[in-house]
Amino acid sequence: MTSMKHSPANQVKLSRVEAALQAIVDEVLERGFYGAAKLEVVVADGTIQRISRVVERVEK
Repeated sequence: MTSMKHSPANQVKLSRVEAALQAIVDEVLERGFYGAAKLEVVVADGTIQRISRVVERVEK
């Protein structure tokens, strides 16, 4: 089995995954935030196809 971690396509997408995760962390780890956060990475044949992030804030 060959690792696809270092393929050119995945290198670009991995930096986007890291940036998306950092953006979520910055948004939710603050006083007064109540809710949920999700980062979804869709992979096909070892290549990252889609990155989705959702932040749901609960109004209190």
